Amino acid sequence: MPIMEKRIRKFLPVEGNIRLVSITEKQYDDMRILVGSKTIKEAAFGTERLIIILKITVTKYSEKIEFELAKVTQLCGQNIRRKQFVINSLIKYFSNEKYTESEEQYRDNVYIDNEQVGRNYFKVIRISNIEDILKLIKVGKATLLSQYIKDRLAAFDCENHLSHIENIRSNEKLNSACTLKNGLYEDFEE
Repeated sequence: MPIMEKRIRKFLPVEGNIRLVSITEKQYDDMRILVGSKTIKEAAFGTERLIIILKITVTKYSEKIEFELAKVTQLCGQNIRRKQFVINSLIKYFSNEKYTESEEQYRDNVYIDNEQVGRNYFKVIRISNIEDILKLIKVGKATLLSQYIKDRLAAFDCENHLSHIENIRSNEKLNSACTLKNGLYEDFEE
């Protein structure tokens, strides 16, 4: 059972008829619009609507370190060793790299809502300084910016945008083809 479904089940009413349909972001993005068009906001920023905050647990032997995880999470505090352990655990777990002998302490120690998830569940990006940000926004084969551009181009609906432009141009032609006489529009005559 998916994690989100388990979280939702905790808050279900005793009676009623509650149904759940799950679709992926890709399926939602591939939804076809039959009437109308995407709003300017959707076209500019995408269609992602749901922000889910998860409870992450990282274990270090018998100690449990818990925190809420949102889209962007900043780990603060003075216990640098503890922060480094959490950060290294997350990075190693979700990197899909093999564990070395010295990294055994990080193996299988990440839980989301008290369940272990697959190592492909998240992509973790570590930003420690301005240079890390600059590396991510450079245009190159494997940079974050390149991936963003690829995703935006894949989601771009050229036919829809061209149709919208054509509708605007048609309306402009119609408006310019009408003449105003005595306060009323008269049809254009060829």
